[in-house]
Amino acid sequence: MSLADYTKPTVSLSLRWITFLTLSNVICSRTDLVKLSQLTNLGALTIGKGVGCPESNFDDGIIRSWSRAATEADAFSMLRVLTCCSQKDITTKSFVYLKQFPSLTFFNVEDCDLCSGDQMKIETLGWKSKTLKGLGPWLQIGRGVTRGWDLTIRACFQHGRALHLEDQTVEAILATDLLPVLHLSLGDYDLDAEFNMGGDKIMKCFRRLIHPKARPAGSTRSSKRTPNELENSREVPRKKMMIRASKKHNLEDLLTSLGT
Repeated sequence: MSLADYTKPTVSLSLRWITFLTLSNVICSRTDLVKLSQLTNLGALTIGKGVGCPESNFDDGIIRSWSRAATEADAFSMLRVLTCCSQKDITTKSFVYLKQFPSLTFFNVEDCDLCSGDQMKIETLGWKSKTLKGLGPWLQIGRGVTRGWDLTIRACFQHGRALHLEDQTVEAILATDLLPVLHLSLGDYDLDAEFNMGGDKIMKCFRRLIHPKARPAGSTRSSKRTPNELENSREVPRKKMMIRASKKHNLEDLLTSLGT
């Protein structure tokens, strides 16, 4: 079976749910990876350790193809979080391509060869580097700060709200936040494992720098707010439903319960 055979059931054309996809120790064709751009309701994507192709590794070229799809076919319109783990062929070139993703706010890397000397260049490309320790204010979930993969990605998605506010109202963004999440994990990876907090393989988070357009003088205030206003909004969405397949509930049953 191809990668698309596994991911196709997670697509909701009517946007009844958001899909989080985690790949780890998966070998597939470059075409299969490029076609992930066809997942219209993808909100978070994790390319974990051991993901690659028989002919090459995961690299800037795949992200460039995704960027082209985002520009030409409105792909990744809901993708807010991209995470890569142990992908050594990613370079700073990817940050140029990632700017074409309309809603992408967080690019997380762990055990990738992006060194501290790259940070100044990365910032000139529109991204600000932070360690996970610097994300404390965004990771207050439940009883305290979480460092687990699954919960951290959920937190990044929740707080990485859409950037192009000239095209989306606050109401539309908050409506997206209220959708249930289907998290599909393919391969052998512990979603509850903690991010690396120290050493050479430390988890780094790159947050997209937001430069809101100035409101013309004399213009009236509309329902579209600046990113800072949205970030500081007192409107707190209800707790998001998280869905995972288990031995008692398979993927088909879960999707049927949501209404496909």
